[in-house]
Amino acid sequence: MEQLFYSRRIGRRPQGDADSRGGYVDYPDNTTIIAAAKLSGKSADGWSVGVLDAVTAQEKATVIDADGEWHEDVVEPLTNYGVARVQKDFNGGASAVGAIFTATNRQLPRSMPYLRGNAYAGGIDARHRFWGGDWEIQGQLLGSYVAGSQLAIDIAQTSSARYFQRPDAEHLDYDPTRTSLAGTSGSLSIRKLGGNHWRGSLASNWVSPGFEVNDIGFQRQADVWRNSAWIQYRENDPGKIFRSYSINWNAWNWQTFGGERTATGTNINGSFTLLNYWGGFGGINRQFEATSTNVLRGGPSMLAPGSWNWWAGLYSDDRKPITLEIGTFQWADDERSSSRGGFAFVSWRPRANLRLTFGPEYNKTHDDWAWVTSAEALGSTRYVMSVLDQQTIYLTTRLDWTFTPNLSLQLYAQPFVSAGDYTAFSEVVDPHAAEYDNRFEAYEDRLSYVPSTDPASPGTYYVDLNRDGESDFSFDDPNFNFKQLRSTVVLRWEYLAGSTVFFVWSSSKTAYDFTGEFDPIGDLDALRKAEGENYFSIKVNYYLNH
Repeated sequence: MEQLFYSRRIGRRPQGDADSRGGYVDYPDNTTIIAAAKLSGKSADGWSVGVLDAVTAQEKATVIDADGEWHEDVVEPLTNYGVARVQKDFNGGASAVGAIFTATNRQLPRSMPYLRGNAYAGGIDARHRFWGGDWEIQGQLLGSYVAGSQLAIDIAQTSSARYFQRPDAEHLDYDPTRTSLAGTSGSLSIRKLGGNHWRGSLASNWVSPGFEVNDIGFQRQADVWRNSAWIQYRENDPGKIFRSYSINWNAWNWQTFGGERTATGTNINGSFTLLNYWGGFGGINRQFEATSTNVLRGGPSMLAPGSWNWWAGLYSDDRKPITLEIGTFQWADDERSSSRGGFAFVSWRPRANLRLTFGPEYNKTHDDWAWVTSAEALGSTRYVMSVLDQQTIYLTTRLDWTFTPNLSLQLYAQPFVSAGDYTAFSEVVDPHAAEYDNRFEAYEDRLSYVPSTDPASPGTYYVDLNRDGESDFSFDDPNFNFKQLRSTVVLRWEYLAGSTVFFVWSSSKTAYDFTGEFDPIGDLDALRKAEGENYFSIKVNYYLNH
């Protein structure tokens, strides 16, 4: 669902780029919050009010060019963020009506025309419980408006949330001269929340093509109408085998405002806890053939094969000092793509105030129609696809240690390795062909490869479409091997009741190459040797009503 307010937008990493001028760039990691104020509360007669306003500074990157000269490039403008929320409860909180408004206003320098200058969103919502509080109906209606330069609004129109430029999307109006964009979103649902065994819901939600709230909110997709149904049977009274269990059935159908059906599926899933407090979960899912409007990244829509997937897991009694959780999944489409993987986590709690969790996750994917790039050649756009074999592994460690009620330590560390090998390049020639193989045409002998002499750069593929001995276009070798280690240590001290200070240390290491080879031991060793970045920060909260 779309989120009008997403707190991480305030103080985010700067969005602009700095020109190194052949030298070195010292780029700020976060945007400075100059000032912020928050007011919230609830009256005795059911009114809830919340207001937030924050101003973030103009941020500059320091550049030392190839001649040793110093420069400063603006990478984030001075910005004001505002959020206001009001809600009135009725019937002892069983019903409510509310409203919300958000605003983002940027003081843009000429060097940053790609950001929107102003963004506003707002709406109303309501909910009502009935039939003893077991049922609830709720709905909301939202609107948004963003304004900026032609470039900024063009970026919004052609973003992955919309792809207004799609050549076969007759319901979308792409206009590169626009300086504003507006849209609506809304939802209506009826849910059964109470009762002994049965739960369920019917829901409908839409997001119009022009709706946009990412300046201060969070939104992945526009131009979608989602309809769904859910039914659950649950048992919470212990029996001869189970302490509790639940079974769910879900179904959904999504389509664009132009009537393109982008997702239709159903699944059955469930979970259980045995009398000895061991438990498990699992499910099976069927996704039917539908239209993908984003796989060609602004190109025409394309038929996506249907698919099956299942998942299952088991966990031990979490009251014990040592607990285990394992799980696995398998996915395959109706053609030749597939994926599988699993995880295993062990938790050790030697005492009530100390817990250590460690475990790996692994998945392997074979994608028979992976996106590579698009290019203009011989008077038309070519959409290049490939077969991708990718493997990924994570190793996650968490530590939670509470020394006293006022003093605690948390640690999180996760090395991550992912490698992808691309082969069998082709282009899309008939994206809606009934036969899967007729949607692609392999390059085969029309493709040549020149390896890179620089380990820090990829090799290059050249495509001779008409076999005349001349390259018609080229693209970089998409093979990759990405390695990263992120870790964070947080010491929390509540020095007065309600007042806390946080000491935070963060570390990050990243390494990248273009081999496409997956070697977990070698990759982790290379990550260990890679240069990293370390950050230390202190955050102090003081509760005024001491």
